Amino acid sequence: MKAIRSLAIVVWLVAAIAGVPFFVPSASAEQKALTVAVRNLSPFVMTDGNLKSGFTIDIIEEIAKRNDWKLSYADFPSVAEQLKALAEKRADFAAAAISVTAERSRNFDFTQPIMSGGPQIMIPAGTGEPTTPGLVD
Repeated sequence: MKAIRSLAIVVWLVAAIAGVPFFVPSASAEQKALTVAVRNLSPFVMTDGNLKSGFTIDIIEEIAKRNDWKLSYADFPSVAEQLKALAEKRADFAAAAISVTAERSRNFDFTQPIMSGGPQIMIPAGTGEPTTPGLVD
């Protein structure tokens, strides 16, 4: 009896790992509907009539496609208003150039940044002479 029980457990584990359909919950025929809090900020989010486009929109639309989500967009004038909508559960997530800060991280979970910004300075490659005005002493 112990051998049959052990065999049954092994068969169940193998079937579960292999993903036998009767062990895997069936997918819902209904797409998960999510509301995204956005704000217009080119090139991340742009609105033309009812059509959204931009870098951020392209990314979240691809994520939604891969997860079978149906997205709707809620427009807000500022990051503060986006985060307020998120905190009040009027949106499922917020997107469009939202900087990660220590204060925001205490209240919200963030993905890894997809863009690094800040001042950029360039000089010609191989230049051995100081620039005018000098950037280096």
